[in-house]
Amino acid sequence: MNQLQKVRWLARRNFIRGSFSNYAAMILVAINALAFFGYYLHRFLPNPLYTNERAAALQAAEFILLVCIAMNFLSLIVIFWLITRGRYHEMGLLRGIGARRIFIFSLLFVETQMTVFCGMVLAALLGLGLAKMGFEALQPFFGDMAADGAFVKALLAFLAAFASAEIIAMLALLYPALKICRIEPHSALHNRE
Repeated sequence: MNQLQKVRWLARRNFIRGSFSNYAAMILVAINALAFFGYYLHRFLPNPLYTNERAAALQAAEFILLVCIAMNFLSLIVIFWLITRGRYHEMGLLRGIGARRIFIFSLLFVETQMTVFCGMVLAALLGLGLAKMGFEALQPFFGDMAADGAFVKALLAFLAAFASAEIIAMLALLYPALKICRIEPHSALHNRE
């Protein structure tokens, strides 16, 4: 079994074994993806009915959306920090039996990719549910979905939302993963709580 296969196997095992923190991260990724999708869809398909007095309210809504995304980013950092700290002794044991720092980092990276993928599936299901339940309520925010090129723009908005949620999750993982990769095996195993 080569190095990449070992990382994938361990990541799947840890992800399936998971904890409540993984589910919380999935939900936050799904919320980020939906927020980004709404933002990009509005940017790609603006509603021409908005006049100048409504544009100020829409800008305020976009600002609130960006603040929520920033709060979700900070929440993801905390969740990933808790996940890595909860596995402090496991990472120390891996380091003790010879795992390199890049192995541990790639293990956390692959686990986060699985979390993001599950969060995106959840976001797609929630988005379809919202579209089926009451798209008419959301229609004032977006332009005509039946217009030429609307499907392509909606697809671009989905891809941009996926990429943005992926970047946010990877940036949120970066600090906790780098911190846990620096642990020394003797201190992780000696300070067992």
